[in-house]
Amino acid sequence: MWEMLLASPDIEQLTINISSNCSHVFDLVPLTRCRWPRLRKLEVGNIPSQTYATGGPLVQSPMVPFLTSHHNLETLSFRYPDLSLATPLHLRSFHGFSRQMDTLLIPSSLQHLELTCIGTRDYMISDLIPRLRTLDSLVSLNIWLDFGLCLRIERERWLTPLLMSCPGLLSLELLFSWTPSPNFVS
Repeated sequence: MWEMLLASPDIEQLTINISSNCSHVFDLVPLTRCRWPRLRKLEVGNIPSQTYATGGPLVQSPMVPFLTSHHNLETLSFRYPDLSLATPLHLRSFHGFSRQMDTLLIPSSLQHLELTCIGTRDYMISDLIPRLRTLDSLVSLNIWLDFGLCLRIERERWLTPLLMSCPGLLSLELLFSWTPSPNFVS
């Protein structure tokens, strides 16, 4: 598969995902050696990779130079919660984990943002609001909240401050789920 991708220099959109019940661990290093000058949209989904499976920090992974070398990248969907970049990407659209808002340099020109807090135990909407205020061009916001496992329920009202932080918002989607916290028997 990697050879086929390497031999395709004009790729503009690439989606790589796998079923969650697959136990095969992929080596993403060959992907990171590819360079597609026209790549505008990249979606890397739930792929069990060697870096992620070993718990290694993705800030040191080959994915970082890969992302920063694709200057035409406009849309990034990345389902690895620990990705961190010190170089800003010139994105119009980002889909990822809520905690990546603090570890990625998201440009103020971002127009579409889709976040999930799934897998994030200590997440609060109020933590996101100051970061949203810096996104001057944001017109579309989608947040997936898990009230059971990963969201500390805030007693204060959070919807009004959320809306006030994004004055140019034209589309808002809030998805709620409930994953009960595990009960341990002693």
